[in-house]
Amino acid sequence: MGLLNTGNISGSAATNAAMQREINIVTKKLYGLLDLFDRKGQHEILKPAAKLLVSAARGNIKDSKKLHHRYSTAKLSKNIRAPKGKGNVIATYYPGNLRKSIRTLLFRRSKAVFVGPRLSKRNTKGEFGKGSRVDGYYAHWMERGSAHFGGIGYMRRAYETTKGTIKLMIKNSVKRKVLKYGNSKFGKFSNVA
Repeated sequence: MGLLNTGNISGSAATNAAMQREINIVTKKLYGLLDLFDRKGQHEILKPAAKLLVSAARGNIKDSKKLHHRYSTAKLSKNIRAPKGKGNVIATYYPGNLRKSIRTLLFRRSKAVFVGPRLSKRNTKGEFGKGSRVDGYYAHWMERGSAHFGGIGYMRRAYETTKGTIKLMIKNSVKRKVLKYGNSKFGKFSNVA
């Protein structure tokens, strides 16, 4: 039995068998479309749109004019905190660190392409933003704000300004990929909108 049952179509058994073979061949070719949208295929489609969002988000960030530090203090209690500017400096953030940290992120367990600040996971001490080493650990405060600061909404504004273009880029990329596959498997397709 084939992939599609054509049991009650009138005609000879030979015609039905030939039709069933053709349907099976077309069905197999259509299953090939699924390979276009595997992890690698999705990344090919989404990366150009992600680059546009990265550049828009980077453009929304104004670099600080001074160095910023993160401190660590030996504590007897979690509630005790060192006064501002006191304690041991464990990380120095140069102007432009947050802007440089925004990039396209690919994760092993996801087919999706993410855009956001890259965080330093392993080595969180040292200098950031000076060369290619970045740590955007404070990005959520800059996006949404805190009790003392309203936030600048750099990612939200970037998405709002580019969402139409991004959707169009993704749509056109999918269309090109499907047409290319169709042309290679079924012969010349017309450029359907």
